[in-house]
Amino acid sequence: MAVRATQDLKNAIIKTYITATATASTSGRAVKFGATDTEITNAGAGDDEVFAGVAMDTTAGGGKRVQVCTPSGSPIMPMVVGTGGVTRGTRVKLAADGVTAVTAGGDKSIGSAVQSGAAGDLVGITIGKA
Repeated sequence: MAVRATQDLKNAIIKTYITATATASTSGRAVKFGATDTEITNAGAGDDEVFAGVAMDTTAGGGKRVQVCTPSGSPIMPMVVGTGGVTRGTRVKLAADGVTAVTAGGDKSIGSAVQSGAAGDLVGITIGKA
C-alpha cells in the first residue's frame, strides 16, 4: 500500500462547483453533475456517462463549495450544439451541424459536455478522452 498517493496537477483543470442539497463530498471520490451546470453530487458505480471529475475537498452537507479536477485535465472549449442537443456529463460526437450526444453502438467520442444545450447553443465541451 502506498504511504501517499501519487499526484501531478501540472496540466489539471480545476473548477469550483457547489454540492447538491444534503450531499457531502469526499476528497478523491468521483462526482457527477447535479440538477444544474454548477452543482455536483456523488457518482455511483454506473455513472460514467454523467461524470464531472474527482472531488478535491471533503465537505459535510449540501450547498458547499468543492474544487473538482475535471476528466483527464482536458481543455474545455466552447462548441456549437447540433441537432439532438447535448446533456452535461454525456459523451459527444461530431454531427453535420455541431456536436451531439453519443448514441449506443460505439460512436466515436470527441469529449464530454460540461453544460447542457439545444441545437445552435454554444456550450463547454472537454476535448479529448471522454
